[in-house]
Amino acid sequence: MKRFGTAVLLAGGQSSRMGFDKQTLCVGDMRLTDLIFRQLTEVFEDIVVVTGRPELYAGRPVRVVSDRLYGVGPLAGIHAGLQASESEYIYLMACDMPSFSAAFARYMMGRLKNEKACVSRFGEWIEPFHGFYHRSLISEIEGFVESGRRNIFKFLEQFEVCYIEEATTRSFSSDWSLFDNLNTPEQLERLSEQYFPKDGVHLKKTTPMLRFEDGHWEAYQDEVVSEYTLHLHVNGTSWAKLLCSPVALKELVYGFLYSERLIDHPNDLTELGMDVKNGEAFAKIAGFDEVKGTRTIATSGARLYQGQPSISRIEPEALASGSIAPDFVLNTMRAFTTSSEVFMTTGGVHACSLASSTQRLSFFDDIGRHNALDKVIGRALLDGVSLKDKLIFFSGRISSEIIGKCANAGISTVVSRSAPTFGAIEAAKGYDMTVVGFTRGNRFNVYNGHHRLMGAPAMPEENL
Repeated sequence: MKRFGTAVLLAGGQSSRMGFDKQTLCVGDMRLTDLIFRQLTEVFEDIVVVTGRPELYAGRPVRVVSDRLYGVGPLAGIHAGLQASESEYIYLMACDMPSFSAAFARYMMGRLKNEKACVSRFGEWIEPFHGFYHRSLISEIEGFVESGRRNIFKFLEQFEVCYIEEATTRSFSSDWSLFDNLNTPEQLERLSEQYFPKDGVHLKKTTPMLRFEDGHWEAYQDEVVSEYTLHLHVNGTSWAKLLCSPVALKELVYGFLYSERLIDHPNDLTELGMDVKNGEAFAKIAGFDEVKGTRTIATSGARLYQGQPSISRIEPEALASGSIAPDFVLNTMRAFTTSSEVFMTTGGVHACSLASSTQRLSFFDDIGRHNALDKVIGRALLDGVSLKDKLIFFSGRISSEIIGKCANAGISTVVSRSAPTFGAIEAAKGYDMTVVGFTRGNRFNVYNGHHRLMGAPAMPEENL
């Protein structure tokens, strides 16, 4: 049994302040639990929901179980989650907790030795959520409950626990908001505005896709993150194009100008006009009359392509229809995820691999995802390896920049453990590229170019 891999979401319960079951909370037109699932899949391959309403999770990529212990609070959910776990440790969250830190979860994984649990501590207070619990606690919980006790803090006092002290936890969540619950309509409204701004620019969009899981194909409509380009003008001159999420744009502009040393104080920015709908920001900086040139900067973690590449090197028939076996995709990704010793020990790099439809050819990692891709392409170029019938396996998010770079190189298929953006999917359609995301365990999602996958049915129609 692997050490980590299962996350458990405790779901259920009537909220007195909300007035309804918080399992049904929606952020705009998206269920909060769906948002949580999307975040958790960045780290965990298996998600278990402990609930008394399994019908709410039909069609979701999760497993559903029910409590077997009653009236004992969170211990019942931990017990049920541990029994269903496919890993030694489970990671625990609740259905009304919108925040998740992949970096913090990975940090805790690195801290755990042989302890029974790993949780954060705030003075004398212990945070049971956003923590890890070991399978050996199943019988311990049963004995504790049978003795008439139910307090989770008293329960943990019996064992060796890896405590993450406040200062360390705050380095990942400075305001402790990681542990916030949604308890009031006002909190929900603020969260909804973050994901669905009133100006109509949304953080996510819906797209058709095919899921391959356990040897079977099924059609779905999936939600993917939007890409938003903010064109920043400084004192009347085009200065930068920022590829970003379409929220907190004022903060983005101030932070960008300060970190680029264009301002030293907020008051240096005497005027800021925002045209959110058209993606324009107009900044006026006191005493800064001449700005030379246009810089191309993307906050997504790499550079931003200025428009579409002029020439795509993709040859649509080079990688023939039905030439990629689903099992090859899954097996190659399994080997890929354990290939980087640097990532396994630090979690601080991106990885990229080049493969034919039958074998892996090269592997590189780097602190930058674009750099890792460039290294793979460069090695192929130096070795005289044709890219026209090859696949890219990728550890990070598939953005429109990655699609553009692969199109320029002539690579028609991109496979990632992570999600594609909506912009990436739209760009891939223009190049007839295959985009495969969330390749984990025994499943993956196909967002475009399904014809290259062996046995794939037709893509579902897009919901308009």
